[in-house]
Amino acid sequence: MSRRSFLGFIVIVAVSVIGGLMVHRSSLDAAEDLRQVSEARDAQRLIRECAAALEQADAAEEAAALTGDRGYLWTSRAILQILREKVQSLGVAAADDPPLAAGLGHLRNQMERTWTAANVAAEGGRGGKGQRAPVRAATAGSQELRQTIGKLEAAQNASLSVRRDLYNADGQRTVALFVALLVAQCGGSALLLVTSARAAHARSELSFELLRTNVRLFAILGTIGEGIFQLDRDGGLVYLNHAAERILGYALGEIQGKSLFHLVHVQKSLGDSEKESALAESIRAGVSIHRAQDSFERKDGKFVAVEYTSQPLLVAGRTAGALLRTGHYRTKSHGRRASRQRGAVPHTRRKE
Repeated sequence: MSRRSFLGFIVIVAVSVIGGLMVHRSSLDAAEDLRQVSEARDAQRLIRECAAALEQADAAEEAAALTGDRGYLWTSRAILQILREKVQSLGVAAADDPPLAAGLGHLRNQMERTWTAANVAAEGGRGGKGQRAPVRAATAGSQELRQTIGKLEAAQNASLSVRRDLYNADGQRTVALFVALLVAQCGGSALLLVTSARAAHARSELSFELLRTNVRLFAILGTIGEGIFQLDRDGGLVYLNHAAERILGYALGEIQGKSLFHLVHVQKSLGDSEKESALAESIRAGVSIHRAQDSFERKDGKFVAVEYTSQPLLVAGRTAGALLRTGHYRTKSHGRRASRQRGAVPHTRRKE
């Protein structure tokens, strides 16, 4: 993976993490809004049930006022008891709604006054105008209670509408963030794939161009009449062109990697090891040698007199070996044994 592709991958991961956190946070807000909407609906339902119970209690009180039957008053008091329980339940539902909780405090006070008036009316005697006064007082309390419940219902409807709007807004934001994150991930992944594909194509073209260059270079080297020897730092043969193969009588595959000095016995059979050491040292030290003369041993045992030039081969600023270029050469008629004997004669005479 290239550096650019790796950076693109890191960006996609970072965007995914940040976008995922934003989506998670928005979904939590939407869930909280949904909980508040549910609580507001429960409160609205209880308020409406309170209004319906109050209507039933008022109807029973009116029937008692018209007929003088105390049974209706007992019915009204029972309904008001149910209404008291619903108001208490409404207080629990409105614990997280400060405006509704404040209105419920006033509703409870009115409920207790109406409850007291209903008890007095239910426990009062029969007949006479004076005995119907508690009934009228309970009816007046019911009217105040009805107005308060109506105000609470209107306020709760408005609160429910606001909470629904918040929930819809958070839900839409969550969906938008999720879609944006999905688009960013898909787009980033597609861009990363395109970038990687282009980089791979560029590398492929570069490799193909390098291959074509190498082919042209080898073709050029193969047509040169001079012998070209590529050596590593230890004198090992890396490459020979066709002219060098003709000089030594070896094919590249036969001697590739082998030491030139051990293979062709450069100057060794002539009793001169100093030049071999100088050539080897020049290769290791990266020193050039211009137009030196030497003898290479061929595959058939004959020696070839050559004139060569050695240039250091630098790779990334370091000496990786040397490049030998041979110029004129000629094959000597004597073989290895004759050359050794010829090299041994002056040595013997000096000894005498």
